[in-house]
Amino acid sequence: MKTTLFLNLFLLFCFFLINPSKSDNISNVCAKTKNPNFCTLTLESIPNAKTSSLIGLELIMLNFTRVKANATRPKIDALIMKDPVHIPFELLDSLTECGFDYRNAVNLDLPQATTLLVHKQFLELSFMANATADRGIMCENEFKKRGIASPLTKENNELISFGNIMQVIADILRGTS
Repeated sequence: MKTTLFLNLFLLFCFFLINPSKSDNISNVCAKTKNPNFCTLTLESIPNAKTSSLIGLELIMLNFTRVKANATRPKIDALIMKDPVHIPFELLDSLTECGFDYRNAVNLDLPQATTLLVHKQFLELSFMANATADRGIMCENEFKKRGIASPLTKENNELISFGNIMQVIADILRGTS
């Protein structure tokens, strides 16, 4: 299955990523997001994004989001293990739930979104991008509902914004944005 996914990603790269677009996709996409400045800074910092087609941009964002979300998981583990005996239950419970949210984003949402992109199922891809953003919202709400400060606000806000960028691209690809 991983070989098939890799082959599909490679084919997408060959057909779409290296094929420069005639329009300014980054400006078009970012203008439609909730945080255009964040979107522009993010996409312009990624190699090949400036010359990518919309499908290429979506693939870039899926991979970028996976890498960033995967990098958050060790931070969550480190916060739990910092003082495992004396960690307040509310903090431990919130961090544990966030760990599940980030694992689900990396292991479920983003691979499924990649498959949907390969099959050009853009409506479903839009929903999956929104589900990825919801993982950041759910994690942040774990802390809020317990009345404690979130040590993951930056990461959660990024995941929410990445999901929004992916959703906008999917909506443009399906012709609704």
